[in-house]
Amino acid sequence: MKKRILAMLLAALLTLSLLTACGTKGDTAASGGEGKLKVAFIIPGSISDGSFGTISYQGVEAVKTEDYIGSTAYIEGVNSATDAAKAARDYVAAGYDVVWAQSGAHGAAIMELASEFPDTEFVALATPPSDQEFGNMWFSLTECESAYYLVDALAAYTTKTGVVGYVCGRENPLYVACSKAYEEGAKSVNPDIRVLTAFTGDFNDPIKAKEAAVSQIEAGADLLVGIQSLGMTGVFAAAEESLAAGNKVWVVGKDVDQYDQSPDTVLTSVVFDYGAAMKNILSQIAQGNMAGSMPQSLEKGSVGLADFRGNVAQDVAEKLEALKAQLIAGEIDYTTQYEIG
Repeated sequence: MKKRILAMLLAALLTLSLLTACGTKGDTAASGGEGKLKVAFIIPGSISDGSFGTISYQGVEAVKTEDYIGSTAYIEGVNSATDAAKAARDYVAAGYDVVWAQSGAHGAAIMELASEFPDTEFVALATPPSDQEFGNMWFSLTECESAYYLVDALAAYTTKTGVVGYVCGRENPLYVACSKAYEEGAKSVNPDIRVLTAFTGDFNDPIKAKEAAVSQIEAGADLLVGIQSLGMTGVFAAAEESLAAGNKVWVVGKDVDQYDQSPDTVLTSVVFDYGAAMKNILSQIAQGNMAGSMPQSLEKGSVGLADFRGNVAQDVAEKLEALKAQLIAGEIDYTTQYEIG
């Protein structure tokens, strides 16, 4: 009897260690079944951040209804590569078929694990390395540079001061490229426009994001593009305080349609359909295709702009649609992450 109780206690402790490894875990059970995939997702930030964490969780929820999914689980609040590796190891030990790391910061750590655990499938938001091949790894590439080219064309048509801003979190090749494409889009409309750029070093620090936004507003910016997660609340706060003082400042949100978070300042948002991206890759794995890469982009239809809600003139909206068609057709050059060292 004592041995049985001891065994039960050990099992409970193991379960607890998995649940508290480095964030908050959740199980989103789908219909089980022989031969169906067990998929675990590692999400940075909070699933209630109204931005990247939220849209990532919505993707998980969308995936679990697919016929090839047996069960899904997720852990949120995993920002560092070390914590991501710990969570991934826990999921491998728990018998998950696929471990999906939903952050570019996790890429290198997940690639190491893919080599260590060849019987588990891994997915990372990263660019495939040119000097290494994997037989058990998919790369979900985010290619949103063209969307930010389009957004700053909108900014150039919208600004009254001739100054616009870009408030980003961590500096990496993708978002440096987006900042450059953003400026290129603006100057395609108005070569004399001023584009202010700030990297706060953190996607989840509203104080730093607000400080950067206030600085740009004080320098004359009347439209701000935010590439933040929880940090977007700081950008919204800066714009709302400016509006209260009689100075209208528009904000372009990120990941989801963020209109409800600041209805008086949000012009549109760059939205990502992670559910579509997850389904695209997981369906390939279910069919036995165990390695490859698949981009999310304006061109692929998984990145776009949210509704303008009547705040953009019809003639400008028509110009943007024409520009979008040119971008999709590959008729316009802009800086990409693959050009950034």
